Amino acid sequence: MRDISSSGRVQVEICGRKFPTIFYCIINGGYDPNVVYHRLIDKAKTVHDIPRDLVQVHNARKTTMKVLLSRKDELINLHFIAMAMPTFVWKIETVPDLLLVLSDPELCREINKLWNFKPNGEPNKQLFYDSTFNIGDYFVSPLLTKLSAFQEEPTVPISILIHRNQTTESHTSHFLTMKLNSKDLLRKIVEPNIYITHDREDAITNSISFVFPDWIQFADFVHLKRNLKTHCKQEHVDKSILHEIIELMHNLQSSQSNDEFDDTYDNLIALCSEKLMKYIDENIKEPLKKISIFNMKSYGYLNDNFIANSNRCEGFNFMLKQLNEWKRRPVDAIVLAFQRLLAHFVIDIHRSRAGLGKYHLRINANRFTSDPDDINDEPKVSMNDVVKQLQNELFSLDNIAPNDDMNESTGIEGSHKELPSWNDNENVSTHSPSNFQHANTTSTINIDAGN
Repeated sequence: MRDISSSGRVQVEICGRKFPTIFYCIINGGYDPNVVYHRLIDKAKTVHDIPRDLVQVHNARKTTMKVLLSRKDELINLHFIAMAMPTFVWKIETVPDLLLVLSDPELCREINKLWNFKPNGEPNKQLFYDSTFNIGDYFVSPLLTKLSAFQEEPTVPISILIHRNQTTESHTSHFLTMKLNSKDLLRKIVEPNIYITHDREDAITNSISFVFPDWIQFADFVHLKRNLKTHCKQEHVDKSILHEIIELMHNLQSSQSNDEFDDTYDNLIALCSEKLMKYIDENIKEPLKKISIFNMKSYGYLNDNFIANSNRCEGFNFMLKQLNEWKRRPVDAIVLAFQRLLAHFVIDIHRSRAGLGKYHLRINANRFTSDPDDINDEPKVSMNDVVKQLQNELFSLDNIAPNDDMNESTGIEGSHKELPSWNDNENVSTHSPSNFQHANTTSTINIDAGN
């Protein structure tokens, strides 16, 4: 049975019960029905969570895979967008699975330039990477960096990966695309002493190790702590003991020497059971030791209060979901939204370097100052302005009347939208190819200047 949700997406229901774990397993790795069946049995908390038999899981997988396939019009729109914006869509694959790599050449040039600034007490080339979901029937993985040349240290996206499956191959394609384009736009991305923080998912770790073996990878302390809490709850650890374990974990991270780390770890051994310590030894100890204060200082992080985390990714992902009004959106509309967002970052950096934006160059970064006359009256906009316009214009694609040749097999009314008229001069901000071209930032965003 298939239902239509409030967002227009199909939901799969089997015998009156929904199995989100099936969807998660299939979306994450396209596992074979036997694997999904055994995982469901292992994770089942009640009798109702156990599938009836392997046939039921197999049918659920077939139905789910049909649901996960993008509607035909979305894929056609994506290829139109890729042809109209070849400098923005760096890689596109729609068969057998959806995979898009998006980046703005001008933004890459600005990042490459500003990475020449060397801040005091930390490296100048820091990256952050994470995957988010609940934006659509796909994952979004932004590769972010911090611009330390500005006092506010803003977070800026280098590239964005949109992918159907959370696999090593997807992330490898992303990093390979960036590496192949690094010669002209991001020369410094292949240099040594680049530090990247992520949540230590196997797919991300393996792909970075394969494409950029010289990158130094840090585990996100927040995710390490969250994983340990989850495992302790599964082991039914007492709350008071759990509190002490987390406190010792913080002490391990703030250790000023290897001896201090070892002494604190001995206290943790005395507190935990043998089974729990086995998990900590295999999954927590080494990545936690690598991001401890005394080790981070050897990498150039001289601040005693520094904690390796991917909070910048979490904040960026929150902004993306807020942009979508916490609803699931079709992938073609999302690509257009990301083009406008990245153009906004370019304008923000240009204006800030000229002393007109919301960011301010550090005193020892004055060499990056640009001439205000080069701005060419670029509109002063805020992220809220961009979000408001995108919500009013780009997402109106969802409400376009369906074609007569609606795909009857989906059973979704309005599943086909009219393709944008690329030669239509009306409503230029939404459909015109001039909106896709990235010749210069003055024509990329059509927003009233305001104050």
